[in-house]
Amino acid sequence: MKYILYKMSKQLTPWEIGRSIFDDCGYSLTTLEDADAHNFDWKKYKAIEITPELGTSFIWCQCTIREGASTRYKKWQPSAIGESRPSIISHLAGNSSDLSDSLLHTLTADEVFAGGEWNKLIMNRVVQDIFDSRYIALNIHDNELETSTFATQLKEAIAYTADDTASVPLLTALTDGRTITVAELAAKVINASDIYNTKVAVLLLEQKKIQDQIKAVSGIDDTLLLKEDLFGIMVDSGLAISSGREVSGVQRESTDDKYGIQF
Repeated sequence: MKYILYKMSKQLTPWEIGRSIFDDCGYSLTTLEDADAHNFDWKKYKAIEITPELGTSFIWCQCTIREGASTRYKKWQPSAIGESRPSIISHLAGNSSDLSDSLLHTLTADEVFAGGEWNKLIMNRVVQDIFDSRYIALNIHDNELETSTFATQLKEAIAYTADDTASVPLLTALTDGRTITVAELAAKVINASDIYNTKVAVLLLEQKKIQDQIKAVSGIDDTLLLKEDLFGIMVDSGLAISSGREVSGVQRESTDDKYGIQF
């Protein structure tokens, strides 16, 4: 059996896999039998295989310390639909009244770390999606004819710039009957390439900086706080208070620009 993380879609449900175990920021965690792995369309669903350890770490990913509590808890309730795994109904329990008909588990240091690793996995996947979309947007106004020949145009332009006697059949054809010369077209192509590469480099640098931020944090609290900073997914009140983002007894003010992508 394999644990896989795939991009959710209302229209596309992979027949090879069972019901989703956990959903997070547009991604679903589920399992896939080894026998079905060869037929599964990994690319279509943007799916990746993850380790069993990471595949089970989601259960701790939002366990934060409630205001006034000194211990992290996970509150469980046995499933009502016969699942072998209990359903998660609350992220934590802060007092004895929360314990009725539930199982209480105190998180270990390893579980706190594992929950943070799940959050980092999801953040990295979403960041990659966002920058993939921004990269595609760089080319959205280019027509297919131009795009299909640009690599050859650039190769010929570089060759012509180095040696104006070089054979450049495509550039020559593209200047036929026009007022632009081969030399001018070569310079124009190289300039366009430089501008595009600069835009790509800026985009890649932005992505790397955010990935560095994600890499630098660990544990549940710090990853959830970064998730709020990057994606506007606000943390619960207990963590907001303990981290100094909220004053006890005073509800945090929410504004529209605090939600959604923050970069």
